[in-house]
Amino acid sequence: MKRWQEFEAAVDELLTRKRWSFWTFKNYRCWKCGAVGNAKGRAFPDFLVYHPVALAIECKVGKGRMRSDQIEVRNKMFLSGIAHIELRDNVDELITFIERYEREIQNAKKAHEQTHKVAETLRSRLAGERTEIPGENKCPG
Repeated sequence: MKRWQEFEAAVDELLTRKRWSFWTFKNYRCWKCGAVGNAKGRAFPDFLVYHPVALAIECKVGKGRMRSDQIEVRNKMFLSGIAHIELRDNVDELITFIERYEREIQNAKKAHEQTHKVAETLRSRLAGERTEIPGENKCPG
């Protein structure tokens, strides 16, 4: 297995382990000249994650660089709201992206729970039910 195939297999394994839904567009190369054999997918990223977040992943090994048509596709995806990561030789940047995304989801859940508690307190006060506030001065009479 070639280095770029091993790298793409590692990305595939990581996304599968995290249970992120993705799609790959497998290109094949001519064994004689090395030209990409699938012209429709030539500029398309190696992985397109569509759940839980829209993310395009381009894998590059060694001195590989993005071609002008790949840069154009990346820019169009960015304008349409799809995040883009260009991975170089390892999956560290993807792991960082996944951890940051999961942390943001956890923070959003906590904020939602806090907002829900405040809304419940306001609803109960507006309905005439007074909830006791700790440390509040209570009148004995």
